[in-house]
Amino acid sequence: MTTYLAIGWFPPGQLEKARVLWPNLLAGWRVSSHRDYCREVDRHLRQLELGADAHVLLAPIEVKPFVKWCAQEGVDSASPESRSKYATTIATRGRVQSWPPERGKPCWCGRGDTYETCCGA
Repeated sequence: MTTYLAIGWFPPGQLEKARVLWPNLLAGWRVSSHRDYCREVDRHLRQLELGADAHVLLAPIEVKPFVKWCAQEGVDSASPESRSKYATTIATRGRVQSWPPERGKPCWCGRGDTYETCCGA
C-alpha cells in the first residue's frame, strides 16, 4: 500500500513574500537565497526516514491563497502545522510534484536544471 506524504514549499517569488510576513519562518536555516532554501528543503527530505512504499509530493505554497485559506479554516498562517495541512489540501487537488524527480528529469525547484545538477547535487 502506497503512503503519500505532502510537503509544502515556497516557489520563487513566494519565499520572499513569506519571509516578510513570517520573519522566523526559516529560523535556524542557513539560507540567503531561494536556491539555498530549495537545497535545504531537499536536504531535509533526504533525511526523512521513509518506508519503501512512501511517495513524497511537493506542494507549492503561494502566499496570498495560503493566507486566504488560513483565514477560511481559522488557523494561524505562521504555524508549521497550517503549512502541512495546506500542503495536503494542495496535494488532493493534484498541484504537486513528485520527489525526487526521475534521473535526468528537471529539478522540482523549477530552475530548469536536472535534479542531479541542481538541488540533488
